[in-house]
Amino acid sequence: MSKRTEFRRRAAAGMTQPVFRYPFNEHFFDELAAPGAWLLGLIWSDGNLSRNSVEVVSKDRELMDEVAALIQQPGGVRPKNGGQVWRVVFSSPHTASVLKGLGLTPRKSLIVPWPELPAKLYGPFVRGLIDGDGSVLLSQRRTGQQVPDLTVSMTGASLTLMTGLRDWLSSQGITFNWNVKKSGWNEQNPVYKITVTGQASLRVLYGLLYDGGPTLSRKHDAYLLWMQTPRVRSGRPSRPLLPAD
Repeated sequence: MSKRTEFRRRAAAGMTQPVFRYPFNEHFFDELAAPGAWLLGLIWSDGNLSRNSVEVVSKDRELMDEVAALIQQPGGVRPKNGGQVWRVVFSSPHTASVLKGLGLTPRKSLIVPWPELPAKLYGPFVRGLIDGDGSVLLSQRRTGQQVPDLTVSMTGASLTLMTGLRDWLSSQGITFNWNVKKSGWNEQNPVYKITVTGQASLRVLYGLLYDGGPTLSRKHDAYLLWMQTPRVRSGRPSRPLLPAD
């Protein structure tokens, strides 16, 4: 079958993206598994929908390589904004319909929902959110500090999404700080931020997030280093027992 014939058949079926340009697995999201949930989180944070096309953008080329590999789109990673960032674009009425069914919409930043997923897929989904718009930071700012602290945070402008994340963390016994920023240009559209810093909560969260699936290595490596670093329990050290009289 010639490329022209293949394109005409796809166009007749409503699949107008030329298959010989950037083909991909249009049924990748049909039966959602952990890798797809991770990519869903990435799209929810760093992606956008325009008609039947989904674009994912990141400054991390490694992240875009993971996306292209997952959806089986060879050569799909391309530069954007003069090479300052990288992007993957995939287009299909079928794929767009599946993602819309999960809550993805054009101009999603303020309204994207917390999706309805099987419970086991929320860990990979949140990992995708953090790999996109979140941060995993090690710091040693206190005088005499022996080992680094870890801060995991997620920001977003969609109250529905951030409330869903907050409720999921609470359901897992994870403590966090919730902040709302209202100032200047975003007075009407505040930004919500969730931050996890407690040692016990960070350990629980690590077990939920990292299942061996795709991830952004620089964030995972920082988290893993913190997990592997011996540290004393928080609080004051116990006093030695006094000798008996």
